[in-house]
Amino acid sequence: MSFLDWIRSSVQQQAVHLLREDIPLARTDEQVPDGPLKAGESYIRLWLSEMFLKHDQKWFRSQHPVAYSTVTLSVGSQPAVELANVAGPLKLPKLSEPQLGKVVSLNFQLTPLLPFGGGTVQVAAGLLALAGDNKLLAFLGTMEQITGFVCGPQISSALKIAGVVASGVDSLVQSAGGSIHLGMQDTFVSAGGGGNELRPGYIAVVLATTGQLDPAQLWVKKGQLCHGANLAAATPLDGFTYMLFRIEARSERDDWDKITSIAEPFDKAIQALAADEAQAKAYLGTAIMTAWQSPDLTRLDRRRVAKLIHDEFEAARQSIGGLGLVEGEKPTLASVMAKAPTAEAWVRDAPAVSLNALLAP
Repeated sequence: MSFLDWIRSSVQQQAVHLLREDIPLARTDEQVPDGPLKAGESYIRLWLSEMFLKHDQKWFRSQHPVAYSTVTLSVGSQPAVELANVAGPLKLPKLSEPQLGKVVSLNFQLTPLLPFGGGTVQVAAGLLALAGDNKLLAFLGTMEQITGFVCGPQISSALKIAGVVASGVDSLVQSAGGSIHLGMQDTFVSAGGGGNELRPGYIAVVLATTGQLDPAQLWVKKGQLCHGANLAAATPLDGFTYMLFRIEARSERDDWDKITSIAEPFDKAIQALAADEAQAKAYLGTAIMTAWQSPDLTRLDRRRVAKLIHDEFEAARQSIGGLGLVEGEKPTLASVMAKAPTAEAWVRDAPAVSLNALLAP
């Protein structure tokens, strides 16, 4: 049984004991754009924003808390990729027995910044109680490092091992005799798809019933789950074990310097301009082709980035005149995108982009 099936079964069995509440941005103190995400134009990232452990378990003595998640979605040309992440006591900040009964602010990243390509996005996450000794914790630490690689900025680098990592973590969790203490499973769709549309906001999963806690009185202030009649009066939730997840959505990346599969050949193209224009164009072709089909970019950004680096290269070629550029004047992928039209403006103006034209001699 996969972790997804396991947590789905557990959530169904424990439904009477679990409270799951979508907390829209209107019930938070955040001022960011709202609305369902559009396929091909948006990036998403999932966070475990906060966790609270009630002091009613033998945590750290016979059981070790482990946060585990899988996100399944289409990435690039691959229809479904499962991204697994696991974090135990060694990785979860401020998580130790003396912290029980206190809020543990995590802001723990569960996925990298991912292009949302449409279709469905399945999310399964849970707080597990693993029984084990120091050997288990050591192995868990190794798995944390491996899953951390999957959460790197370039999902293209992790796709080859994503399936192996997911299977390995499944085996670790289920063979350790663990139990799901608190879990959440959901499936989202893009704007216009009807049903449960993917949008920015928070999801609270609380070990409580609606008779114990009114979900309509759950709010988020400064990234913390609160309870009260309204946002101003709400105070941090206490007395319940809970997890607070956050769906981050954005139309623009902010880590262009880390997309090395595009940035490095573009840098080489600029560097080679003064000495060997033919070689420079070859490097540029590599950068354009990579951007055009990159699983790290939305469909919109694949064309936008390819066109922008092509135009920047041509501008640099015209300005060099065989003399070369001063180091500080040399464009980089990050500098190109910093001054580029926004994705929204790009959609509005809809410039015609042809791969053949961008690669023409």
